[in-house]
Amino acid sequence: MLRWIALVAALCLSAHPLVAHADDATKRVKVEQMLTLTKTDSISQKMLANVPVRVKTMAARQPAVTAAATTEQKKLADDYLNQMSTIAQGGANWPALKPKIVDLYMTTFTEADLDGILAFFKTPAGQDYVSKSPELSGKTVDILQGAISGLQPQFEAATRAFQTQMQNLPPAPTGAAPAKPPTLGPPTLQPRN
Repeated sequence: MLRWIALVAALCLSAHPLVAHADDATKRVKVEQMLTLTKTDSISQKMLANVPVRVKTMAARQPAVTAAATTEQKKLADDYLNQMSTIAQGGANWPALKPKIVDLYMTTFTEADLDGILAFFKTPAGQDYVSKSPELSGKTVDILQGAISGLQPQFEAATRAFQTQMQNLPPAPTGAAPAKPPTLGPPTLQPRN
């Protein structure tokens, strides 16, 4: 009798990882379905497609690149810009990042959560929410950026007052590097496409 109980217990324990794995597979399918229904996958792919161009554009603004005058310097700068674009393409692509996003959603949401989310996004209201989200997000960013931009005069006044106060302090002891005045301004928000 004890052998029978031990055998049943061993079978149950050995089957447990298979059940957990099946549950993970089911949950993964639900997460992937959610990413499709919410258009997270297609939006992410579009955003990531622009990353190499943005990286190359930002790199092109570096003083060493803009100062390239000789043929050899221009060649080095072009090679550098192409390398930056290639690096961005290799690391910022949806197939490479999707498994990490899926894992994040799997650890964030329970299977019951996913069931509820999927049920909502399968409704006309859920799909309406998805279709209007990009416009709402853009307008939300505009509102936030407008609020921050509206603070620009206050940022500038605070910066001027700080600079004046710093200038009115006694000089630093010899050997210390002089303090550079800060260049402060409002942070900018970039819309998420």
